[in-house]
Order: sequence, then C-alpha cells, then structure tokens
Amino acid sequence: MSPSPPLLLAWAPGTPEALSCYIIVVSVKSIILSSPGSRMSASVPSDFDRVVQLTAEKKKRFAEYLERRGVNKALVQATTRIFQEQELPEDPFEYIARQLHPQVFEQVVLLKTEIKNIRAERDELQKRIDSR
Repeated sequence: MSPSPPLLLAWAPGTPEALSCYIIVVSVKSIILSSPGSRMSASVPSDFDRVVQLTAEKKKRFAEYLERRGVNKALVQATTRIFQEQELPEDPFEYIARQLHPQVFEQVVLLKTEIKNIRAERDELQKRIDSR
C-alpha cells in the first residue's frame, strides 16, 4: 500500500497569503519548506502527529478513569439485565438510569409528577382569572 500523497499548498506573489513564493508541502509525517532555486529544507514533526499522540493518551487516561470508577462494570451489568428481561423495555435509557441510580430515578419520577400537578393547578387558576 503506497502512502497518501502530501497536501501541496502554494502562494503566488501578490496574494494576501504570499510567503515570498515559498511552497509548503504538508504530509502526515513532516513539513518541508523549500524556496524556488534553493535546496533548503527542514523537517519537523507535524501537528497531526502530536494531536494523534495526545488523543491516544487522553483516551487511555479516560478508559482507566472509567474502569477505576466502576462505570464500565455498572454499564455492563445494566445492559446484561436488559438482555435477560422477558420483554425489552420501551425506553432503554430509562431502564439503564433506573439500574444505575434507583433512588435518584425515583426522585426524578416524583418530581416530574409534582411538576405536572403544579402545572395543571396553574392552568386551572389561569382559567379562573381569565373567566372573570
């Protein structure tokens, strides 16, 4: 498999991006600067390589964090419970939330019910005010 061709950028004199007619060749592995008629060149690690390395390190740290906190285990257990159900739940997100934090989930359900009741009461009071 042959490597992909480098990206070639050239600025002509007189353009806002003019760089004295330098041609910049950008490849995944290096940046080579050369001017017409000279053999000057310099290779430096590309920003792309640094971003890839930083991204890989960040992914590794994040995976370790999730493992240390037990998130992976909890999610596997919750999804396994879904699989074991006779009937699949209507809302798998709700099911998983209930499995992960049952007390918090129940509080949310109670608060939603309370909000619904308060809104209904508000609407009833607004109707009384409007009918006067």
